[in-house]
Amino acid sequence: MLSQLSIRAKIIVSVSVLIMATVGIGVLSIRQMQAINASTVDIQSNWLQRVRLVGDLRAYTLMYRGLIRAHILANDVAGKAAMDKNNELIVAAIDKSAKAYAAAIRSDEERALYGEFQQAWASSRRRTGRRPSMPI
Repeated sequence: MLSQLSIRAKIIVSVSVLIMATVGIGVLSIRQMQAINASTVDIQSNWLQRVRLVGDLRAYTLMYRGLIRAHILANDVAGKAAMDKNNELIVAAIDKSAKAYAAAIRSDEERALYGEFQQAWASSRRRTGRRPSMPI
């Protein structure tokens, strides 16, 4: 069959096949880039915001833990009073971050994990409580 075609026709057919393959690959890559862009927009608009909020919440809870340790180790009433003041600031920051994260939750699984955190946080607050500073 190919022996009946001229060299010109053979070259035109082979170049046409290459052009069609290139166009097909181009169309496929454009569709894949659209899928990547959609995923990137989802990550930027949903996930990164929540990751930042959870990071803030984690940082504040770690600061709270350090504050409790510092409060226990304080030697005088003034030191304990300073820790109590810092405690109020950190607890307010934790509450603010928790409310912002709760508003950003989208899935039921995240909501369940956040509920576990809230229970653990409430339990921790009951254990440490707002005790008055004791003189040494």
